[in-house]
Amino acid sequence: SYNVYPNPSSNEVTVSKIENETATSETYSNSETSESELINYEIIDTEGYLLEKGVIQNNQKIKVNKLNPGVYMLRLITEDLVETKQIIIN
Repeated sequence: SYNVYPNPSSNEVTVSKIENETATSETYSNSETSESELINYEIIDTEGYLLEKGVIQNNQKIKVNKLNPGVYMLRLITEDLVETKQIIIN
């Protein structure tokens, strides 16, 4: 699961992975995995149009300053997860 902040935003949002506290040490045996994991992202408007897509890593920022004020969906896609977050641009 990922946290996206600040939300609402007018300039950029940061995507950071929320580590599962109940995971076994085996699950995260490679501590660099979550930092170096590539996250594909898509920004979609309320009508379903894909406005932007790209690739980031954990704790990287996505510029949103070119988006008009409103509500958007931010879809985050990794090897083992697809998660959609609502973001508000003001």
